[in-house]
Amino acid sequence: MNNKLLRVLKKLYHHSNNDYDRERKVSIYKTDTLTPAEQELLHASGWVPNELQYIRHDEIIDKLIELQTNPLLSWSSIGSAFIAGIGGSYPRGISSLATAASRF
Repeated sequence: MNNKLLRVLKKLYHHSNNDYDRERKVSIYKTDTLTPAEQELLHASGWVPNELQYIRHDEIIDKLIELQTNPLLSWSSIGSAFIAGIGGSYPRGISSLATAASRF
């Protein structure tokens, strides 16, 4: 994900940019607040705002178990990110070890 797309998503999903749908119990985000260029960037990236997905418990558990085989989520890589976070070169890495450890 690039910085431009991240800025557009932050703008789209800002807490003040939605209407609550009481019937479906979800927030619907206003896409008309985005410029045509921002809307095109979302479209080009394959991002569809307000596309709701129904996720069943068993399906998400299977996906989480599958993530355990991802080498980017190994204890070694998480530990390295944590060390980089403490050292200051990767501040987001500080929470990675705590998050991973809390799962067990």
